[in-house]
Amino acid sequence: MKTHSTKSQLTGFFSSVGITAVMLCLFTMVFFLIYAGRSQRGVRHLAEFNACSDSLTSLSHSMSLYARRETESYYLSACESLSFLEKSLEELLKDTAEPLICRELLDLSEMAAHLDAASLAMHGAVDSYLASGKADYAPVQNRLDEFQTIAQVMFIRCDDIRNLYLESSGSGYRQMRRQTWMFLLVFISGSLLILAVAIRHILKIVSDITRPAAVLTEKASLIREGKLSDSRALPVPPTSNEEFRILSQVFDDMTGQLQKQFETMAENARMRRELDEIKFKELQMQINPHFLFNTLNMISEKAYFECADETAELLRCAARMFRYSLDFSGKAVPLGQEIEELGNYVFIQEQRFGRRIRFQFDLDESIHNVTLPALTLQPLVENAIVHGVGMMTDERAIRISTSRKEEKGESFACIVVEDNGAGLSPDALKRIRDMMENYQGESVRIGLGNVAMRLRYFFKGKASISLNSREGEGTRVALLLPLAKEDRDAV
Repeated sequence: MKTHSTKSQLTGFFSSVGITAVMLCLFTMVFFLIYAGRSQRGVRHLAEFNACSDSLTSLSHSMSLYARRETESYYLSACESLSFLEKSLEELLKDTAEPLICRELLDLSEMAAHLDAASLAMHGAVDSYLASGKADYAPVQNRLDEFQTIAQVMFIRCDDIRNLYLESSGSGYRQMRRQTWMFLLVFISGSLLILAVAIRHILKIVSDITRPAAVLTEKASLIREGKLSDSRALPVPPTSNEEFRILSQVFDDMTGQLQKQFETMAENARMRRELDEIKFKELQMQINPHFLFNTLNMISEKAYFECADETAELLRCAARMFRYSLDFSGKAVPLGQEIEELGNYVFIQEQRFGRRIRFQFDLDESIHNVTLPALTLQPLVENAIVHGVGMMTDERAIRISTSRKEEKGESFACIVVEDNGAGLSPDALKRIRDMMENYQGESVRIGLGNVAMRLRYFFKGKASISLNSREGEGTRVALLLPLAKEDRDAV
């Protein structure tokens, strides 16, 4: 049965939802643009027609003044108004789609032509009246009455056409409102359908993740209980995603290797407590890593032959860590060697967290000859990861620095491990400081208390460890180790 990775499923799902949402938004935008354009065109037509009506009023007024005062400027103003009226009616006829309004506009255009002829006739009558020395005004009055009669009929027609425009706009608005409600109904129905399909798909993806995860959790529980055969016999669902099938296979391979090494692991898996000058060796608790070292070497070689270079490098780093723990547990090592071995642990964590955690080193190698108990720095870095930045998804940093510090006339090697993670509340900070001060080796964990106790015994109380933290800003752990005379004189 063909299966896909969780990443491909999620990518396909969100791509489909995104494309559907974009198409729905585009359709909505086009719908409202169309009807907004229609509404704006209706308003524009009405405004243009009102301008025509206003020009007709101006024309009538100018011709009346021309007839009474016989001034040519009034006639020229009337001609301009008439020309604007004719051009506006021509534009409206081109842009109007309603047949009834077009018919009325056409009639109005014909009346405008008659009005043009009447204005020319009145102009001739006025010229004759002026040429006769203003002997007889009756012809001018007759031409003015004829002009005003045509204008009056056009005013009536303008009112009718204006009413038609208003009725058309109202009808278009009612139609748009009905279609808008229909669109909203379709939009909501489509959105609910998309939401239902999305929820169903999400539930399937969640099921594809949780079911195999539950099986892997049960496998891990069986391994913890020592039931290795039962763990290998428990399969993940055949429809599981590729990551879970690979992880299940890794579980089974690891269980098979552990079964072959079971006797060695049972003989060598034990906790050590040693006392060096009271309780020093007791605090050097380490899991004997012989069996893990051999197992990791074997798996590393297998990964190398299978061309899994990154896996092989991780296993080699882990093997070097266990070898270091095996060879130097309970012993003193130079700071330089401790930092070098810490690099193996940091490399593994970088592969684990990727870009989520950045490790920064700022080292003064002139003090790296100072000796300290082995496995002092790794617990500090591990605490910074587990309790500081490990649960955060954005980019975080852990900084390891060494420097020389002068205090009260003495030289110290200062080692600082700090992070910009979750930090500690004041109560938690006080509790951990009290534990570090009063730690007596009662815990099997190698934490801050264990490190503090070992440093006190190793340096006869001359070393110190300080813990500072602020909630939401990060945590800083600083070690002050006294330098021997040869280390103080080194440059």
